[in-house]
Amino acid sequence: METLKSTHNKFKPKRTKQQQGRYVRNKGLNFERTIANKLKHIFPKAKRHLETQASEAEKGIDLDCTDPLGIQCKAYKNYAPITKLEEVKYGVPVLITKGDRKKPVAVMYLDDWIKLLEGKLL
Repeated sequence: METLKSTHNKFKPKRTKQQQGRYVRNKGLNFERTIANKLKHIFPKAKRHLETQASEAEKGIDLDCTDPLGIQCKAYKNYAPITKLEEVKYGVPVLITKGDRKKPVAVMYLDDWIKLLEGKLL
């Protein structure tokens, strides 16, 4: 006798590769928008970083107008590895990551976090 879970999966429509790619891109873009909106009370001009030039892409940031922080956002099935922090080449690197149905987490280098607590960053 089949379990309810296996019966349910049998009838679940599968996404095509094109639909899956669009879903993943939209998931990331929506997460970037959400984080930008959550930071508006600290950085009123915060917005998604639109990479229109190759030189801009080298910065490795997802949000604009958050100086001195260079913020990279990652929304995956599970939390992004903290090595993604190394991709940020602008300002004080911060990785904000979220897993499916999990709270977002911010990651930064210890020395930068201490400076933030001491009031030397913002």
